[in-house]
Amino acid sequence: MRQYGHPDACAGCPHGAACCHDPTQGRLVSRDPYEEHRERLRGRMATQEGRNIYKRRKRRVELRFGHIKRNMGVRRFLRRGMDKVKTEWSLVCTAVNPG
Repeated sequence: MRQYGHPDACAGCPHGAACCHDPTQGRLVSRDPYEEHRERLRGRMATQEGRNIYKRRKRRVELRFGHIKRNMGVRRFLRRGMDKVKTEWSLVCTAVNPG
């Protein structure tokens, strides 16, 4: 998580009292490491093309994940370690897509 803030900028800002409890101490803004990715996704989803892509994904992909979680009861992995998890996920995928 990155935090941004500068008390001097808030103290001299005419809107300091509106957005800070104490403009002399300033305001602290935090961004998590994935915020940039979320902003890009929001931008893509704001376009008609992005909404069309998500509609297709909803019909094709999300139904399968719902089936895996609800009907098959796979909500978490039972093994530890990347190799074991990959093997477990491969078995789940084989059960969903046998052909």
